[in-house]
Amino acid sequence: MTPSQRRLLFVLPCAADDNRGNATSAQRIAESLKRRGYSVEIVVAGSSSDSWPEFDLAVGFHAAHCGPQTQKIATTRKKPYVIAFTGTDLNGKPHAATMAAVENAAARVALCKSAASRARDLFPNLRGGVEVIFQAVAPLPYRAGAKLPPAAPALLATQKLVLVPAGVREIKDPLHAVSALTPLAALRPQLRLWFVGPELETACGEALRAAIADLDWAFWIGEVPRAELLPLMRRAALVLSTSRSEGAAPNSLLEATLAGTPVLASDIPAHKEFPGGAFCFRDDRLLRRKVEAIFDDSDLAAREVRKLQEVVRHKHGLQAEQLAWDRLLSVVLDPDKPRQPAKPMKPRKSELPKKLPRSAANEPTYTPKPAHNPDGKTESPWGRRRDTGSSD
Repeated sequence: MTPSQRRLLFVLPCAADDNRGNATSAQRIAESLKRRGYSVEIVVAGSSSDSWPEFDLAVGFHAAHCGPQTQKIATTRKKPYVIAFTGTDLNGKPHAATMAAVENAAARVALCKSAASRARDLFPNLRGGVEVIFQAVAPLPYRAGAKLPPAAPALLATQKLVLVPAGVREIKDPLHAVSALTPLAALRPQLRLWFVGPELETACGEALRAAIADLDWAFWIGEVPRAELLPLMRRAALVLSTSRSEGAAPNSLLEATLAGTPVLASDIPAHKEFPGGAFCFRDDRLLRRKVEAIFDDSDLAAREVRKLQEVVRHKHGLQAEQLAWDRLLSVVLDPDKPRQPAKPMKPRKSELPKKLPRSAANEPTYTPKPAHNPDGKTESPWGRRRDTGSSD
């Protein structure tokens, strides 16, 4: 099959332009594969499949929400399909329809090692196992002169911003950030906690509004387009994920790292892979200690971020993701064709992280205060110094 004949259909649980992880990942992979000669159409699960375009291979980006319909349309049109595990589809016991869709897929993809291990536990009768293709990241778009969103409150240069960029729903546990940081806000009046993301679950949104209603240091900005996120990321002292479950390294943590912003995350398997155990917290007290360390020594925090950036560029690079998906889909489409080693494509300038000038509008201003151990040795803001931020 020639490149011009390789037609892919991506089936998503949400609209392609939604500010959600599934959409961000699918759009990034689609654009990457188009550069390898594929044509890609994106449709939403739940819409009428009769109107879906013709394809040579379908990819369902969520085993539970997209798997059964992807299997049905692929079977009807006598085409192969692939299931990509993207997060919540690995929580709880799968329904029979999901089980059948996963077991009969031509291939299955997990976006990190812990997700692949969980998938093998949930679906023990898989022929061919689960392929791991690490989640990649594209740098957030840079626009000269871009400022904080108009909906954001005023922020003084001396204030320390903790940013939580995620859709507001129970699995992301935004209320944990409020309860864990409330004692620290009383001791550090310069602390500010901002939530950025759409309301995905009404009950969780109402609970978050109630939790921060009387707090002058916490604010929910709401949804911010990805193209406008960079000033927020760069103004933040750190980006925080309190998620209870992830199917891969969250886009927000990868994006923050490339933007040069420190990250902290809850102690769950996906976070232990990235950003790594040294950047995770097991309890609220440890979270507060790590936040204070970042506030007090921005120079050391910046050095740790630069090490994490190397992890992102090597393990979560766009080229590596592109080649892995290309190899997998090529095998599914042409199983009998001899394989040649794929040659990496030179990344476009727009895909490379930029060294951006920091302006007064988005510069996080700190007064560095070195943190020392009792023996006089400097520690990392996240614990003992490490050679890499990854646990792998």
